[in-house]
Amino acid sequence: MQSSPNILFLFTDQQRADTLSCYGNTEINTPNLDQLANSSFVFENAYVSQPLCTPARSTILSGTYPHTNGCTTNNIPLNTSIPTIAEIVNANYRRGYFGKWNLGDEVIPQHGFTHRISIDDGYRAFYSDKKYLGQISDHTKFLKNLGYPPNEERLGAEVYSRQMSSNLPVEHTKASFMAKEINKFLDNNKQNPFILYAGFFEPHPPYSGPLNKKYNTANLSTPPHFLKKPDSNASYVNQITAEYYSSLEEYDGSPISTTKDWKQLRANYYGNVSLIDQAIGNILDHLKKIGIADNTIIVYTSEHGEHLGDHSTLEKGLLYEESVKVPLIIHVPWLENQPSTIKGYVSHIDIVPTLLDLIGTSPLPSNLQGKSLVNQLTGNTTLENNYVFIENDNSIQWKIPFFNEFAQQKFLSGEMSNLSKPQLEKMKSLPWRSIISPEGLKLNLHAIDQCELYDLKNDPFEQKNLYNHPNYQKTIEILATKIYHWQIETKDDSEVISKTLLTKISPK
Repeated sequence: MQSSPNILFLFTDQQRADTLSCYGNTEINTPNLDQLANSSFVFENAYVSQPLCTPARSTILSGTYPHTNGCTTNNIPLNTSIPTIAEIVNANYRRGYFGKWNLGDEVIPQHGFTHRISIDDGYRAFYSDKKYLGQISDHTKFLKNLGYPPNEERLGAEVYSRQMSSNLPVEHTKASFMAKEINKFLDNNKQNPFILYAGFFEPHPPYSGPLNKKYNTANLSTPPHFLKKPDSNASYVNQITAEYYSSLEEYDGSPISTTKDWKQLRANYYGNVSLIDQAIGNILDHLKKIGIADNTIIVYTSEHGEHLGDHSTLEKGLLYEESVKVPLIIHVPWLENQPSTIKGYVSHIDIVPTLLDLIGTSPLPSNLQGKSLVNQLTGNTTLENNYVFIENDNSIQWKIPFFNEFAQQKFLSGEMSNLSKPQLEKMKSLPWRSIISPEGLKLNLHAIDQCELYDLKNDPFEQKNLYNHPNYQKTIEILATKIYHWQIETKDDSEVISKTLLTKISPK
């Protein structure tokens, strides 16, 4: 290892773990990511801090949980008092952030990143100062220079809708634009240590792109819980979300009224994963071409996953595996034992301390809430006793007016439950906390909603809720106690453990 190694952090938006061959997928063509995985550490079970854009990104960049840094739902700016990795690394590092930000003003460098390439994703309404409304994203400028006529006006600026910008020719997509700009940054900084975070938009909805025809739906398999609604003992929010999506004729421009429609949506999503793979291949080839691959740490992950019709649900925001489990590939050129699959359960909370440790930062900042995984990378220890904690506040669903109205009707009519209106309103306002044990038992706790316990090793598709099973009551008490102590340790005062359960666990 040379002094001051580089960090190239590549992460996608809304890519679930099982979309790569190193996680068991045999249907999506991702040769470049396969090649990266074949020379890297692949974490078998990697989880987000929260299955939502802003909260997940806040953890990826700061090494703190959303309830700690304040980014508990979308479009909450990361507080300036919370340092990102760019504000922690040595001053000799060049620091770039490219792509989707979602932690504040989209078009300006901030939080220690001094070089910014932006893409437009409709967040102009959340800018902190009207003066930024005069700026448009770099990708929007790129498309205007190519002569594409904007098809939307948003807060005084002519821009491009997600639908339009996602369905452009491959070379003009956000993914390809990002790859070109990243390669320029690499060229300009090959003599300097750098940290570059690149947040790709794809395969985030709309479920459409230039590679829509790449995958034939007739050749794609689907899991047993595809378009299968949760049982009545699953959480109410899981049930109502499935009912909601099942009631729609189309979503974000894609028809979803038939099984064929759902499969085509899935195939289109796969096409966008392949689009990302092409962009990643372009970057990795360039890294080698300019001779700095041997001194560059590469991380590949995603901020959260996507349901894709599993459990009859779309998007993210629930605690199902499809939403919370993501790829995590780390390549460290000077370490041995690559390729290697690292078993056990791990969280995004550990990424920042791991990267800081790898580049020689000592001591690690005391505010970091994760731990370095360097000992796992070197083989000195394992993750066999590791617990993972996940949080969720449900707000993304309830903020959709039609979803809210749909849910109100289902609940208050007695069709879904016997909750009163005040109980329903309180249920909507309270968050979830989840824990995954080393044995693969996943406990999802809520103070009012129906809680869940899944055995991920024997029930990987989470179809059998064991929360009320008599044989698992002691296990629930043990895991709930761990959540209780984790809340104390991380100063999380959220109400998630019901009074009934709290009296049973008698935390000490």
